[in-house]
Amino acid sequence: MRIGIDARSVLKKRTGVGTYTYNLIQNLSRLDRENRYVLFYSHHLNVRPYIPEIENPNFENRFFRIPNKLLNLSWGTIKLPKIDWLVGKVDIYHSPNYNLNILARGKSVMTIHDLNFLAYRQFTISSGRWHYAFKIKNYAQKVDAIIADSFSTKNEIMKYLKIPEDKIHVIYLGCSQAFQPLAADEKLRTTEEKFKIKGNFILYVGTLEPRKNLKGLIQAYAQTQAKNEFLLVLAGGKGWKYEHIFRLVEKLKLQDRVIFTGYVPEDDLPGLYKRASLFVYPSYYEGFGLPPLEAMACGLPVIVSNSTSLPEVVGDAGVYVDPYDIRQMSATIDTVLSDSDLLETLRRRGPERAKLFSWEKTAIETLKLYQRLYGD
Repeated sequence: MRIGIDARSVLKKRTGVGTYTYNLIQNLSRLDRENRYVLFYSHHLNVRPYIPEIENPNFENRFFRIPNKLLNLSWGTIKLPKIDWLVGKVDIYHSPNYNLNILARGKSVMTIHDLNFLAYRQFTISSGRWHYAFKIKNYAQKVDAIIADSFSTKNEIMKYLKIPEDKIHVIYLGCSQAFQPLAADEKLRTTEEKFKIKGNFILYVGTLEPRKNLKGLIQAYAQTQAKNEFLLVLAGGKGWKYEHIFRLVEKLKLQDRVIFTGYVPEDDLPGLYKRASLFVYPSYYEGFGLPPLEAMACGLPVIVSNSTSLPEVVGDAGVYVDPYDIRQMSATIDTVLSDSDLLETLRRRGPERAKLFSWEKTAIETLKLYQRLYGD
């Protein structure tokens, strides 16, 4: 079996889709010595040096000097160039994101991580909302199988895209073994020096955008007793409509209590998780929610929203809040930080819960899906 995978997202600053694609490829390369893989990359710059190394000889890289925006536009309009022209003849082609060009021959798989542009339209750019909504419905009907990150996302695919249930396969994301509960070490001290964080802090990790409800988190933090002892660290790159977050910090006069780190590379994340006292993730909407899982794996107590997929991932290893209730969120932060027994329970449950999710398991279940499609 020859399998093509769109690996373009691993060349960017990896967040959700890039992290998923990178770990899927790396674990498939460790597991599968029988099938052959073609990894498709494109960029307007020569980024060959940034393509991850894979030791498995069954994996081949195909790099094209094509701007991705131009390529995606061309696929969405004139349906050219055919993906077969770029990766050659493959039996299975997998798009880990919304950008897809159906094979002339063979089976196609796409991963739908979430449908926020349909389910929570107020949290997406209008131009992108209509663009993705049109494409996703078209692609979802044409592919042979869809992978969903969670049952929450699967239910939304059925509801908004009218896709039959048996075409959608839930395969959970995983958690890297780099995220473990370890004692303080040199790397932790380096992380502290790198981000200029001194003292205790509450942590959020993720893109700065409206869907993540950072406005609510900052307002809740401002009302806590904890703000006198704990800083609030917001770790993540700027998304869209992020300006209001910085304005709110200034309005509440929290400039000396709220720290923005900017985008944090994956290698530095474990250090932040292990240095923090509490992780708070009040997102309105998630297709899965990798940061809470990573935080739990490091033994960091977590507070998350009671919405969409987050209860599915966190289980009984975290504390839940209504993302629309600022007063409840504020009180919960103070309650958790002041309850030593609860903190200890969460530190113990988090790593145990995280063990249920691994990238190896993600790769095994994805490979089984490839094999099932190939055999049909």
